[in-house]
Amino acid sequence: MATYVRNLNAAINSRNGLQLAHLLAVNPDTNPTAPQTNALAVAAGITNQVWQPVVEAHVLACNDSSTPLERLQAHQAFLSELNRVSEKEDVWILPILYAASTHLRGIGRRALKEIQDKEAKTEILTQLESSSRVVNRTLTLCLNDRHPSLQKSKKWGTYFFVGELCKLYFLLRKRNMSKSVIKVVESMSRDLPPLASYPRSHTCTYSYYRGVLSLMDDDVEQAQNWLTQALNQCFYKSTDNQELILLHLIPVQFLMTNQVPSKAVWEKFPRLHTVYHQMLTALLRGDVLSFDKAVTQRRSLFVKKYLYLAVEKMRVFVFEKLFYRVFLAKDKATRITIDDYQAAAKLVGVDVSPDFLEATVSNMIYHDRLKGYISRERHTVVLRAEGAFPKLDHAA
Repeated sequence: MATYVRNLNAAINSRNGLQLAHLLAVNPDTNPTAPQTNALAVAAGITNQVWQPVVEAHVLACNDSSTPLERLQAHQAFLSELNRVSEKEDVWILPILYAASTHLRGIGRRALKEIQDKEAKTEILTQLESSSRVVNRTLTLCLNDRHPSLQKSKKWGTYFFVGELCKLYFLLRKRNMSKSVIKVVESMSRDLPPLASYPRSHTCTYSYYRGVLSLMDDDVEQAQNWLTQALNQCFYKSTDNQELILLHLIPVQFLMTNQVPSKAVWEKFPRLHTVYHQMLTALLRGDVLSFDKAVTQRRSLFVKKYLYLAVEKMRVFVFEKLFYRVFLAKDKATRITIDDYQAAAKLVGVDVSPDFLEATVSNMIYHDRLKGYISRERHTVVLRAEGAFPKLDHAA
């Protein structure tokens, strides 16, 4: 214990954030130096009295293993103590705050995954809401840092903690809280370093959540911009993160450009191939039934990842392909009845009403997917003589 306390004092006095983050790691798997001993005894050995409550909370967090709820509470108390001392510290303390907030969220996420009892899970969710307020306090400390030197300011932690809060709020299914945090940061962006000057790991997470939130708001263009930015910022070896970004970017990219992933993408990300390939193949064939079956099989994933609206919007493209096939089968006739479209739908195993088909055609016309108009009296779609359908240039 004496060696551990001596190392703590050295790291605190020298303001060595990375070393102190290692010594104050609350995960015994990554920090075998953390003593399983009396918290007060360890804290008493810290020469800087301001840090004594931090060290005490750290040891309690390492020792407390009775219940997931108590572990979460202990880790939250540790971050709260770190926030307290961080008020008068500068950029050097960020590594410790990063580690503590990340581990706090990890404790909550694992608890939600492992606990089956409904009441116990509700307690964890309530505690996580409390934890999110503590992390929000950490973000506020970064945003409001008034250090005269920007290079020494805690403002460099801003986008990391925005990402941490978004992760927590998505765990809690409170997306509006994520939007509120982002609005606050945007309103203060003039007082922050340029986004591009932050670590890419921070901006990648930020861009990803901006993209997902844009997609949930049905702003497909902004979703494409942010998700593409996130993919470009993602570390090239972080294939899991790339896969998560592409899970959202693939439908967005199709909605914006009609492009589907290349063979190289499918080979690199076989799980994405499992999710999307059957669905996109059916879409390109105009096979409504197969498309619907593929979507139904993955419905729980699409709902969980906030993708269901985007996938549903892709359904109109399936009908566009089907209508185009009817157009070709009729030698590019400029007048095609709704009955013809209904018969084609039945041929591929889909029973839809004339009203639905008219609404689908109207939607296609509105979005410039089809050039023409509907003759209501004759229940006929009147197509333009040339260029009735947009040119669809899909990736191989």
